[in-house]
Amino acid sequence: MSLLIDIVAILVALSIAIAEDKTPGQLPVLAIMLVGWIFIIWTQRGYTFHSRIQRVGMRSTFVASVIVLSITGFWSVLVDEPQVMRSLVLIGIPLGTILLLIGRVISSEINKSLRRRRPSKLLLLGRVRDINDILGRDPSSRFPFHEVSAILVTDPQNLGLLQSPPNCKVEPFLLGKSIGEAASEEECDSVWVASVNDFGHKNLRRLMWSLREQNIRLYLEPMIEGTSGTRINSERIGPRASLHIEPPRFDAANGYAKRFVDVVLSAAILMLVSPVFLATAIAIKLEDGGPVFYKSERIGIYGNPYKVWKFRSMAEDADKRAQALIDANGGGALLFKMKDDPRVTRVGKFIRKYSIDELPQFFNTLNGTMSIVGPRPQVQREVNEYDIDMRMRLEVRPGITGLWQVSGRSDLSPAQAQALDLYYVDNWSPLLDLKIFFQTFRAVLRSEGAY
Repeated sequence: MSLLIDIVAILVALSIAIAEDKTPGQLPVLAIMLVGWIFIIWTQRGYTFHSRIQRVGMRSTFVASVIVLSITGFWSVLVDEPQVMRSLVLIGIPLGTILLLIGRVISSEINKSLRRRRPSKLLLLGRVRDINDILGRDPSSRFPFHEVSAILVTDPQNLGLLQSPPNCKVEPFLLGKSIGEAASEEECDSVWVASVNDFGHKNLRRLMWSLREQNIRLYLEPMIEGTSGTRINSERIGPRASLHIEPPRFDAANGYAKRFVDVVLSAAILMLVSPVFLATAIAIKLEDGGPVFYKSERIGIYGNPYKVWKFRSMAEDADKRAQALIDANGGGALLFKMKDDPRVTRVGKFIRKYSIDELPQFFNTLNGTMSIVGPRPQVQREVNEYDIDMRMRLEVRPGITGLWQVSGRSDLSPAQAQALDLYYVDNWSPLLDLKIFFQTFRAVLRSEGAY
């Protein structure tokens, strides 16, 4: 799929460039460029399994295109066809790069869809504690392209503590039995070693050899949960390969570029939704005659308090009744939510369902107390219960939307919501913000966890 889309993208771009040149007999140039470009993408591992479904495919494609541009520029100095080279350098290669990147996004989504429909079968191998840790992680860490079909336990004395998924064959790992043989018996095409330290490098190398003969992929648990792959790089230190992990991206998440996007986008959105503002204000006022807006203290970046703006969706005495509801329902202050909160008004239920109550927060993004995308803003009683890990989420501005909002919202447990917030803080990138922003529309339309 990726190869076919790449060929079409390159052919379209080069054909447009050569057509602009108006010089006949350029088909050999087109053929050489096509084959050379595809070959360089291949050398950059652009057609490996993971590059077809992950962002590394876009990176390898972009690097390959830069190499092609450099070679073509050098070639233009050596040959006596400056017009052709100029068309390729100024039109063909830039256009081809854009089409290739767009094609990679399309190809990735198609491959992901196919993989979700026909997930590969995974064999998990390791100690019960490590396997339970992998299987019990938050929703963002589950296996969208794999299903756990078999588990081999290396500490059978703890077999009774294993929290295995349904329809999964569980066996104790016997030293006399080949792992590859066990994977073949269950028709697994992937093996994930959860307890790497138990094996040692020699046994892992032998396992690689064994699985290679059966065309079975091998995964090793890196024990670095919550770290995006974009921050992990392989690096050789002496005779060993190691993983270099880039530091959290707090500075970039608070940088000028993100602030500029917040201001421009917030101003545009406020102008677009002004009719919705007017209709909502009238509906709230007509229901009970109370104030239209609700201003409440939230804790922002570096623990500084600020006033968040929302359309009022609860009765006027909602804050006074909060602690009584927490005590009556046996909940905790951290992320307290009720599905049928008696404080919510009739208009409030509707505007909460479609997140209309959040629209005034774009005034907060204009004044810099919030960002469009970020962790969920929280009140002081919630911050009072933060542990040392959760305090790291105060290193960036809270957001109108974020991973919490697009991953289930109030249907998530406090532990899952905290993990998503910390993942965002640690792994911020412009692409992550863009992805969350567009996923917000789907989350709002589905109204999942909105109460």
